Amino acid sequence: VSNWECGQGAPTIDKAMELAHAYHMSLDELVDPDFDADAGQPPEGPAPEPASPVASLSLKLVDDADSVRILASDKAGAIAYEARAAKSPLGQRDFAVRDESGRRVGSLARRTTTFMGFDMTRVAIKVSGFDKVEVVRDMEQFAIAYRLDGEGLSLTSRSDTTTCDIRRGESPFASIDAAGTARDGFAATFASDAPMDLAICVAMAVTLLLAIDRPGL
Repeated sequence: VSNWECGQGAPTIDKAMELAHAYHMSLDELVDPDFDADAGQPPEGPAPEPASPVASLSLKLVDDADSVRILASDKAGAIAYEARAAKSPLGQRDFAVRDESGRRVGSLARRTTTFMGFDMTRVAIKVSGFDKVEVVRDMEQFAIAYRLDGEGLSLTSRSDTTTCDIRRGESPFASIDAAGTARDGFAATFASDAPMDLAICVAMAVTLLLAIDRPGL
């Protein structure tokens, strides 16, 4: 050991391992007195909560000369999604939904039928990778109500309320604040884990129905 201390030799790896074990330290600590075993280790304590961003968009109906559009814009006014349909009689309109790059996201098919003086409107939603979803405007207990079916989605809204909350199973999916009119724009927020292609098409379909009563096209 005195030879090792005087720098006239070094222990074999076997001897070094025995010494490290005897002194309850690692080989790194044995051969390097400046070695910091805690360097590069994460600080103690609970890990910080991951951020949960929520997308916010404004949904607005635009009545052009030969088409109807639904624009989904961010806070800066940039259009993130657009649904466009040619005008047609009898309230039948087929919208193609595209994102800002021009990629087709899905489609909305709006159909209106009249029964005993009441216009029942349905919007069928098709998005690649998901089952068919349908939003219905109907009469329920002498009040206009909205129903959402497909992909485990549901909504709670009536024509006499301004907030439309959409859920997928037990989890929040999206919410639409329908105060004001669809021409001015409805404020929509989307859960951070909601698949955006489906979420935006559902929100646009709901907007089409809300616009009938708040008012719209």
